[in-house]
Amino acid sequence: MRTPTPRTAGPSTRRPDLDTWVAAAFQLADLRRDLHALALRFQLSDDDAGRLLFAVGEVVTDALVRDAIPVRVRWYSGATSVRIRVDEAAGPHDDPGDRRRRRGAAGAALWMAHHVAAVTLVHTGPRTTTHVSFPAGSCGRAR
Repeated sequence: MRTPTPRTAGPSTRRPDLDTWVAAAFQLADLRRDLHALALRFQLSDDDAGRLLFAVGEVVTDALVRDAIPVRVRWYSGATSVRIRVDEAAGPHDDPGDRRRRRGAAGAALWMAHHVAAVTLVHTGPRTTTHVSFPAGSCGRAR
């Protein structure tokens, strides 16, 4: 795993509740465990926690399939929302909301995540950032 680089900009001005790196498929289990623990801490319903784990898992798996490693995953929470930021070391790929996207495993993962969460892609140079958001009504409060 690489050492995280200093943060210059992000979805929140405060530190993330989770900041971890994934570079191989075997690390997905640990990521899911950490995300599930935070979902419980923030009192997400079982359905919302499952949607969050599915959406983030698909986005991270998509990056691993495309060999866009390492992948940095950060959880930011506010009073009314949860946002997971996934930064990968690869360039642009298909918009998850574009039905005309090409067929293939990598594009399908983002398309599936798009159905259970608000998914936004941000392309900056050679990197891609994906935001997976759960707005008000989909999250609880931290215990």
